[in-house]
Amino acid sequence: MTMVSIVGFINAVNMADGKNGIVIGLCIMWTGCLIWHATPELLMPLVCLLIALCITLAFNLKGRLFLGDGGSYGLACIIAVVAINLYNRNFDTLRADHVLVWFAVPVLDCLRLLVTRSLQGRSPFAGDREHLHHYLHRTLGWPQGLIYYWALAGIPSLVTLLLPQAGLFALVLAVVSYTMTIVVFQRMGSEAGRVTA
Repeated sequence: MTMVSIVGFINAVNMADGKNGIVIGLCIMWTGCLIWHATPELLMPLVCLLIALCITLAFNLKGRLFLGDGGSYGLACIIAVVAINLYNRNFDTLRADHVLVWFAVPVLDCLRLLVTRSLQGRSPFAGDREHLHHYLHRTLGWPQGLIYYWALAGIPSLVTLLLPQAGLFALVLAVVSYTMTIVVFQRMGSEAGRVTA
């Protein structure tokens, strides 16, 4: 089950890597959350990772550096393994629902795409322009869409850090916020398409 979860998460992160800044920004946020719960031996490696990610983000946003499949797979694998390690060591303070909240947005988007493509009779792994970042780019533009994406993932995650007992609330907040975003921006994109036509 752990391996299935890791592979699923890695795939979700790779599918989210469609616009500059998304995955690196998410990894910065996730690394910050892991530092919050880090054991002494993991603290310095995570701080070094955070610094490296911040430097990488600066080049990525300028279009001078790209993660590629290998980069997104590698970062997602590191984040997943460290999260599992810290959960196993600190399960009294780092709860499972906290980790679900952190990873909710890319995982929910991946699951939505897999289901909708299958219902349409297409391969679940076929490419399209129905990802969350595509909706945000079409309606808000970039980098406004990027900031929205980060906030969508970051605000519920911040709740788990500041209010550890509110994990369930943060999870509901993440799911509802994501769902409402998809419904609203999908409709806005459709209306914009009709007006343009």
